[in-house]
Amino acid sequence: MTEFDPIDLEILWQSLIATVNEQARALQRSAFSPIVREAGDLANAVFDRRGRMVAQAVTGTPGHINSLAAGAANMLTEIPLEQLEPGDVLITNDPYKTAGQLLDVTVLVPVWRKSADGGNPEPIAFFGSTIHHTDVGGYGIGAGGRDCFEEGLWIPICKLMRRGERNEDVWRFILSNVRQPDHMAGDLHAQMASGEIGAQRLALLCDKHQLDDIEALSDEIIDRSEVATRASIRELPSGSYPAAAVLDLADGSRIDIVCSIEVDSDAGEINVDYSGTSEASTWGINVVRNYTHAYTTFTVRSCLNPEIPNNYGSLSPIKMVAPEGSIVNAVLPQPGTARHVVGMFLPNALLKALAQIKPESAMAEGSGAVWTMQISGTHDDGSPFITAMFT
Repeated sequence: MTEFDPIDLEILWQSLIATVNEQARALQRSAFSPIVREAGDLANAVFDRRGRMVAQAVTGTPGHINSLAAGAANMLTEIPLEQLEPGDVLITNDPYKTAGQLLDVTVLVPVWRKSADGGNPEPIAFFGSTIHHTDVGGYGIGAGGRDCFEEGLWIPICKLMRRGERNEDVWRFILSNVRQPDHMAGDLHAQMASGEIGAQRLALLCDKHQLDDIEALSDEIIDRSEVATRASIRELPSGSYPAAAVLDLADGSRIDIVCSIEVDSDAGEINVDYSGTSEASTWGINVVRNYTHAYTTFTVRSCLNPEIPNNYGSLSPIKMVAPEGSIVNAVLPQPGTARHVVGMFLPNALLKALAQIKPESAMAEGSGAVWTMQISGTHDDGSPFITAMFT
């Protein structure tokens, strides 16, 4: 097993962070959609060849970045390494395998490198991004879709690029089902270009430090992150800490978010149980498991050591139970385009529980979710336009 000098390890770690931050800046500056370019509704991260998130950019939302962590692993499960060739790029917006709404599109760019013996290039890492595209056809950003099929175009896990060439059938399907194909294409190219920038920088990093791949480095970073997270949890008192929060809807109904945070200080683990939470809604506000887990881990980790990197290792000690078919674990075909209305409200319940565990670190609850305003219409020439912004 490779052992890293502490100084060398810190240099490599800071170089990885600089790389994903550059990836994020490139994506934000080149994106067509204002919600990405102006509001920063995006996430970027680097993954090892096993699909484990190693480092994330500082720009991004918790729901995107931690859902991207799960989404990349799901993509590589469906299209494994042996089915990839140099120049391939993967894409999906499968809401149940990524971030919970069809508008969030995930792109994964492999990093190829020849082995030390000069053999065929192999994928050593992946640069992933998830961004909120302005439009994927269908209903739009609101909660009125009766099922996920009304909410827009579903892009299964597939290859957007094959051997460096556009997978034309996939591109035609996508661009034929959106209101502004030039914006959609521009955003997809921005995602791919930012991933390619990350790949180029990682290749330079490997050359400079004489690394054939990043497996040993990712193991070291992930292991240290997990050890540090478990050590932080061991400082907490063991026990079960229940809490709840209520979300009132405009139609007079209510959503009960019920949670219990169970701390096992001996094992250095936390389990969050949402048993008792309301069933899925007929409105498109249902949250998939990935998105629930994203905001759960984000909230719990906010009360632990903030210096610990957010990656596969630091997320592993935080487990979650979310009843299938509940509003925090939606299943096909339950709609969820406005899932952030509930997903961003989850910290309110979690913080009440965390206040019982570590009151000096738990914030008071806030206003909950952001709301998104969508504007659409037609240009003078009759062509459609659509845009969205946070309120």
